[in-house]
Amino acid sequence: MNKVDLESKYVGKTAIANLLGGIGYFYGQSRIMLPKDISQIYGRKSISYWPAALYTAVPSRSYFPRGFLWDEGFHQLLIWRWDIDICFDVISHWLDLINVDGWIPREQILGAEALSKVPEEFVPQHPSNGNPPTLFLILHDLLSNMKLGKFSDEEMDKISSFIGRAYIRLVAWLQWFNNTQSDFVLWSG
Repeated sequence: MNKVDLESKYVGKTAIANLLGGIGYFYGQSRIMLPKDISQIYGRKSISYWPAALYTAVPSRSYFPRGFLWDEGFHQLLIWRWDIDICFDVISHWLDLINVDGWIPREQILGAEALSKVPEEFVPQHPSNGNPPTLFLILHDLLSNMKLGKFSDEEMDKISSFIGRAYIRLVAWLQWFNNTQSDFVLWSG
């Protein structure tokens, strides 16, 4: 039984080390697909999103050197347990990408490294496409642990403060999701 426990610990340490080692900083501009009627008027199929920075965990730096919004919720379920400040920094970077409609591009293909790994036809992001808002998994996990008294008063203040600052963007994102991804509605107002 001890051998299994030691192996499990080794596998767990290796997995978290790979996850943490996959955190990267990217900078650049995503490309956003224009609706057909607008692209016909302007003669372009896509436009550049604003220049942005993204601090994010990636599934594989050598094969996927870009941020995936869907994945980030799952990554941060582990990362917050290791360093909550890194978790909040990553979530903040993603929320900084929200547009006026509440949409966050599903993939962030920022910079030459990321562009070199993605076929050209998959680079533009479609504003009609969204992933389920997995970042809410972390917030739910944090709030559940707060209710169970697993944080110090200082940690609880830090979590509450972060959620308070992020609240407006989180609501906008959830509203966009619920209004546009009707086949996948998770919650209703």
